[in-house]
Amino acid sequence: MDRQTAIGLLGIAPSFANPQTSFATAKIPGTSLVEPLYRPSNGHLHKVLNMKNVLFILGHPTTGSLCDALLKAYGKGAAENDIQVRWLRIGELDFNPNLLHGYHRKEELVMEPDLLRAQDDIRWADHVVMVYPTWWGSMPAITKGFIDRVLMPGFAFNYVEGDPFPEKLLKGKSIRLMVTMDSPKFWFYMVYSAAQYTILRKQIFGFVGFDPVRFTTFGAVRTTTSAQREKWLQKAEDLGRGLK
Repeated sequence: MDRQTAIGLLGIAPSFANPQTSFATAKIPGTSLVEPLYRPSNGHLHKVLNMKNVLFILGHPTTGSLCDALLKAYGKGAAENDIQVRWLRIGELDFNPNLLHGYHRKEELVMEPDLLRAQDDIRWADHVVMVYPTWWGSMPAITKGFIDRVLMPGFAFNYVEGDPFPEKLLKGKSIRLMVTMDSPKFWFYMVYSAAQYTILRKQIFGFVGFDPVRFTTFGAVRTTTSAQREKWLQKAEDLGRGLK
C-alpha cells in the first residue's frame, strides 16, 4: 500500500506537520507509515462531545481480517472530527498473555515494554474503539490475555480495605466494542443472551470505570455476501463519524 492510498483510506488530510514531533502520532496498521494528527476546522467533536483522544485497538490476531477493515472504516469516519488518534494491534505486541499466578507473585506485575506502552495509550485515551472476532463464544485468547495483563491493580483499579468493591481508576472514558461472529445476531441475543457483552460491560470495562460501554454486532460472517459486508463497513464508518 502506497502513502496516498493509505491516507485516502483513513480519510487523513494529505498535508500535515512532521509526525515525529507530534505527541499523538501512530503507525497506520498494515503499513510502514506514521499517522499524524488530523485537525479539520469544524471543531464539532470538542464542542459537542468534549472528546479528543481516540485509541483504536485491533483484537484480531492477524492482519487483513474483516475486523481490521471495520476498524479502519471507523477510523475513516472518525477522522472527520477534531481528534488525536493512536492505533494498537494486539497481534503485533510482544508479551506473555498468561497471567499465570494472578496477582499473587511480584513477577506477574512486571510489565513488558509493549504492555507499558499499551497502558500509556489507554491512560491517554478519552474514547477506545476495540474490534475482535467471536471464537468459541468469546474473544481470541491473546485478546483476553491482553486484558488480563494490562488492566492491572494500580492502573485500572485499586482494592480498598474494608470495601468489597474496588476503586475504578479509568473513569471518564468510553468504549465501543465492534464484534464479529458466525452466529446470526438474533441467535446471539435470543439463545445466548449476549452473555459475553454482560461480562464485558459489568465485569471488565465497567468494573474499571469505562462508561458508557457500547457494542455493535456483525453476524453472521460466514454466510454474508460482499454487499452485506460493504453495508457493515459503511455502518462502522458512520459510527466513527459520530464517535459513537
